Amino acid sequence: MANNPQNRGLKTQKDGETIWQQASTWLSRTLAVTLVMVLPGVLGAYLDKRWETTLLAPLGFGLGLILGTVGLVVLAKKLTPKAGGQPLAWDEPPTSSDESEIDADKNGRQ
Repeated sequence: MANNPQNRGLKTQKDGETIWQQASTWLSRTLAVTLVMVLPGVLGAYLDKRWETTLLAPLGFGLGLILGTVGLVVLAKKLTPKAGGQPLAWDEPPTSSDESEIDADKNGRQ
């Protein structure tokens, strides 16, 4: 009974996942990208101290930045809905009622 999210109203629309499942999915994605960005630099700093150099930490952080950015682009591409040649909801031109509300708002502020 404790595992049934419908008892507490935590069911969401997306694939029947609960809010907690979605939160843990996003948390794992965020931590993975963060670790990919930071760990190469930390490893480079460790190796710099061990080998008494000053080159590996900046190279590691640069590599982490590149790898993290690529990871974010891949993740965004995977999670962005395909439009299929049709305009997405936020790309559609405003309707005449939307334009009249915008005009009324502008006139009210002047």
